[in-house]
Amino acid sequence: MNDMLDEFSDDSIVETTVRVDVVGEQAVDEDGVFRDVLSGFWGEVIDRFFVGVDQTAPVFSGATPTAIWEAIGRILHVGLVQLGYLPLRFGFASLIFGVFGVLDDERLLQSWIESLGGLEREVMSQAIDVSVQNCDSNILCDILGRHAVPELPTDNNMRRLALQCAEA
Repeated sequence: MNDMLDEFSDDSIVETTVRVDVVGEQAVDEDGVFRDVLSGFWGEVIDRFFVGVDQTAPVFSGATPTAIWEAIGRILHVGLVQLGYLPLRFGFASLIFGVFGVLDDERLLQSWIESLGGLEREVMSQAIDVSVQNCDSNILCDILGRHAVPELPTDNNMRRLALQCAEA
């Protein structure tokens, strides 16, 4: 991961055709090698800098230098332009916002729900679509607590609280 970040630290790399060689391995299929490297890179980056289960979103914090995010963006750009490679776990909302610069509340909320694990996703969907009283309140309160939501959920405020979590 660090080697890739170093190589993509210069913004002029997006204007070149990137060729990847893996030290100690002989490979003929250059695009296949690059895809394998990208796959490994995104696995590490998503585990380290993103949150979510099936769909993920980047977590921008002061602890991660801007230069790293810029290099990650260049890697995303080159992988997409040169190979048509897009990480499977990259959240739909992140992609829409990255491409268009705007995102409606419905897509943001849906993408956030998809980022939750199986049982949490089920509980949150039920709380929003059916009723707060019909879902596991411990799991629901745990989700809201992790996102620093200070209100107790009701049928009337559940959608707003979930959107607040999605925006965090």
